[in-house]
Amino acid sequence: MKNDPTNGKWIRPSKIKCTMCGRPFNDWDLSLGDNRYDIFVGYPSKHDLERIKFDFCVECFDKVIDTLIPMCKLDPVIEDDWSENHIEIINGMPYICTDKEKETSAAPKGKRRVFVDMDGVLAEYLPEATESDMERKGFFRALMPREEMISSVKALIRTKEAEVFVLSAVSPHWAERAMREKNEWLDEYLPEIDAEHRIFTLVGDNKADYVKDITENDVLLDDHSPNLKAWAASGGKAIKVLNGINGKGGTFVTGPRIKIEKPEDLFSALQNV
Repeated sequence: MKNDPTNGKWIRPSKIKCTMCGRPFNDWDLSLGDNRYDIFVGYPSKHDLERIKFDFCVECFDKVIDTLIPMCKLDPVIEDDWSENHIEIINGMPYICTDKEKETSAAPKGKRRVFVDMDGVLAEYLPEATESDMERKGFFRALMPREEMISSVKALIRTKEAEVFVLSAVSPHWAERAMREKNEWLDEYLPEIDAEHRIFTLVGDNKADYVKDITENDVLLDDHSPNLKAWAASGGKAIKVLNGINGKGGTFVTGPRIKIEKPEDLFSALQNV
């Protein structure tokens, strides 16, 4: 961990490294969102059939943009209000589309709701943790974020194409403390999801029982098959999030099973569920 001198917060380095300077990404780099490029080059470029992947930290992203813009005969800086645009998934890829009528009208009927689990999805899962560990003060607050999932959910929220909730279970034995610590964790890593969009259930309960009027527009992202099966049986759509520990028994067969490493993975899964 290193200290961020801009606001005194602690920032954890991630496994992603900037292609240009080699520095590990921090929270600011991850929150930028549009600074990672994975390009498959086609004909007739001299780089035909090459795959080129750029991950730019904030500083290097700005350097690249500041270098490219003066080279352009046409100004690439678009002055349109972002509220007049939206991201649309076409053939599994996100595109920025203009649709003023859609954006200026009331929220579309049947707007998708996306419910995201915490343990093993947004936060790391510790299979070796015992009940004694979880009873310890600060256990849930100290869990490391799964940074690829955090950045993907942030990108989904920015599209305004879905209403995003956290839906996380806590043990009745330490429910009050766990909810407090999980709220503190969300305040740090995912403040875009406010208190009204955080739902806590009890371990063993059907998560669908805590959500009103579930339809096929309601999607649960979870790492635990029983939760997903119960959700699907209640009328919603379910996506199993793979975290490197789960998904080896093949117990979930009623929906997608996916490891989300970038926003496009999440967008594609939601498009195809």
